Amino acid sequence: MKLLTSVLFILLYMFTGTVSAEKASSEKKHHMIGRDSIDFTLAEPQKLQLEVWYPAEPGEGEPDYEFYPALRTELSEVMGMPKMTLSLKSKTRGLRGLEPVKGTFPIIIFSHGFASFSRQNTRQFEALAEAGYIVLAVNHPGQSLATRFDDGSIVPLGRELLTLMTESLRTKKEIAAEASAMNVHSKKLAVSQTRDEYLANLALLKENTMYGAYPEYIFSRSKAIVDLVLNIDSIDEPSMAGADLQSIGLYGHSLGGMVSVYAAGQLSRLGTNVKSVVNLDAVQIALEDDDLQIKAPTCFIMGGSTKMGKARVSNLHVNRYLAEQNDQVCEINIARAAHHNFTDLNWVGILKWFGMLGPINNKEFGPWLTGFLVNYFDHHMKDKEYNYEMWKDAQITGQIVAR
Repeated sequence: MKLLTSVLFILLYMFTGTVSAEKASSEKKHHMIGRDSIDFTLAEPQKLQLEVWYPAEPGEGEPDYEFYPALRTELSEVMGMPKMTLSLKSKTRGLRGLEPVKGTFPIIIFSHGFASFSRQNTRQFEALAEAGYIVLAVNHPGQSLATRFDDGSIVPLGRELLTLMTESLRTKKEIAAEASAMNVHSKKLAVSQTRDEYLANLALLKENTMYGAYPEYIFSRSKAIVDLVLNIDSIDEPSMAGADLQSIGLYGHSLGGMVSVYAAGQLSRLGTNVKSVVNLDAVQIALEDDDLQIKAPTCFIMGGSTKMGKARVSNLHVNRYLAEQNDQVCEINIARAAHHNFTDLNWVGILKWFGMLGPINNKEFGPWLTGFLVNYFDHHMKDKEYNYEMWKDAQITGQIVAR
């Protein structure tokens, strides 16, 4: 399994951004993609590292490379990958040093998955920047695969996270038991009929699976996102010159999706409402009684075909109760999509051989998902009419365009 995990990360960095992304929106694209990196000091004080994609004027900027030497070293040491397999020359479509387009643009803040990294959904960020958004993807020092600050210092992934992240550190029996428990408790959660039943089954899911370790990371990362939003006006960088500080959306994958929903709730309590939230393939673990009423328009996009060992586990309908109780919430279930179909790995068809992608047509699903994100955010953040065809096999709970 360690070899499979290594292949996953190798292919991610080999393929992310190296193939031109398909058109993500029916709206004609007008902007080039600018790239920037920003250190942001939190109130504690601690620092976040922000990767920025922004609408840029045509120009001859510096190439943006997928790798930097320290990240390659970290990947090699953590995942056991030969450095020679991780090219330092692979480029993305973003260019550094481009002049920002004059105008005002909504902000999208992205939170990555458990022990992952800020660039994991680069294709989506590029499409959003082309569509007129400024995207901030956050690296959390110690919780991200590798965090490089402007002064060159590197904070590696905390090694204690690897036991939860990497299948190779668990026995086949442990993996099978984990998959069985996740399926059992997820199905109970999916059919919950009342508030108390939903919360009870959510507690059982956390108690009997790896999700029990997630809340502490949700709370610490959400706190950082909240601090970023509340102090975003302090970022004085050219790439942020056109940022509309009153129009902020959040989204994330896996743990980052949980973080985005929870942070939106915390911001609402503080009187700062985000305009829209998307959770990519995650059970909303961090929920207490008073958190069930989600206030920002929120969409959960869930898959049903993630592989753990020899078993498949499903996130189908696990957030259905939330969607049924609030006309601001939707859940879209994609039965044949696996967890990594929601990331840039979706473009690496060979990963189906290793169980990393579901049986879905990933060449079609990746562009569909990117287009959905652009259109969903356009509707809720730019007041544009939502007119985007739903994925052909999707099951929907709630209303996507309810305001």
